[in-house]
Amino acid sequence: MSVTEIVAYVPQPSPDIDVYSVCSRIEAWAATATDVFTLKDNKSKLSAIDQYLAQTSKEGRAQIAATVRRLEVRIGEVLGPAERGGDRKTVQPNRDQVELGDKERNEFRAMAAHPDVVEEVIAASTDEAPASRRKVIAAIKEKENPVPAIIPLDNSRDSVALRVATAREMAATGHTSRQIAARLGLSFDSMDAFRKRHGVEVPADAIVGRTRQIDPNRIVRVTVDGLRTIDTGLDLVDWADLDGDLIPDWISVLKEARKSITTLINNLEKEKTSREQQ
Repeated sequence: MSVTEIVAYVPQPSPDIDVYSVCSRIEAWAATATDVFTLKDNKSKLSAIDQYLAQTSKEGRAQIAATVRRLEVRIGEVLGPAERGGDRKTVQPNRDQVELGDKERNEFRAMAAHPDVVEEVIAASTDEAPASRRKVIAAIKEKENPVPAIIPLDNSRDSVALRVATAREMAATGHTSRQIAARLGLSFDSMDAFRKRHGVEVPADAIVGRTRQIDPNRIVRVTVDGLRTIDTGLDLVDWADLDGDLIPDWISVLKEARKSITTLINNLEKEKTSREQQ
């Protein structure tokens, strides 16, 4: 899939936009993307969709925010750690082409260094309260400089009961084991034993554990569904009215898409044959 191709996957905001499909495609692409300019461009387009949703149904805002945060993580990964002296003293990807302030670069790099924290904030988010970068950075700072717990760590009955009650309340409101452990003053490694001993279920852990997994069926299904209507409206095109400046780029994108489609077909046929021979 080419860089130009993915830009077309981010549609203009509209009432019938399929947020789930758009975000799935972008996240699958971003996992291996190395172009900071295009990553930031897609981030901006998704932010525009989020602004539209905020003024309408709000449904899908959590998914949009999650994908935007993951794009920021990917930008941080591509940038890599700043060398001694900062970016001005070294060569960084797209330094001249991409407008990224020092604050953004520092935050994206911090997010790339703590993807687990990013996923925890995403897991606790909702359409009404999406995962903002501000929340993510605050959570990263909390992890790096944890606030001392205010709950006594002695083993008295009252202290234990208070820790268990606090853990259950936080779990019920979407917090993860790492967040709960920090609040209780426990190490993350000891949190598992604490949960088992006191029967504390933490639903957000299951969400965090699966959010970064790529569903191959979803990726192929979304791709195929997008191709079902690829020729819709082409019979209505007056080819003589096309903008000549755009034609070369369209040809380039379509040729790249043809390569991707051919590869997809070959892989599917190979898998089909392999299963038939089993």
